[in-house]
Amino acid sequence: MKYLVAVAVGAVFLVPGVARADSPATAPRVSLVRVLTDTAQALVKDKIQGKYVVVRVNDNVQGFKVTSIQHDQLVLSRDRQNYIIPLMSAVGSKADVKAMTDAKAAPKAKAPPLPS
Repeated sequence: MKYLVAVAVGAVFLVPGVARADSPATAPRVSLVRVLTDTAQALVKDKIQGKYVVVRVNDNVQGFKVTSIQHDQLVLSRDRQNYIIPLMSAVGSKADVKAMTDAKAAPKAKAPPLPS
């Protein structure tokens, strides 16, 4: 039986329909952060390099080819195996939430007092 591998934040799901990965270690280590539908692009977090990358169909990420960008998922393929990367929830990972919270909580620069 063939399987489709769906990768969520830290988890791999097998869905009937396409080729199965040999092990979860072979799955791409990325998160789909946002889909830019007007430009047919996706913002992806590369968990290996710790960077955000904007990709289009036919681009490569970690040796995986971007085969499809949909409103709620990204499909990557390698060696005739497809990997579905679902859109992250609005909350995302703990590190991302902490970074956003820290940025919002940072003190804003105050204007110097006006001379009297």
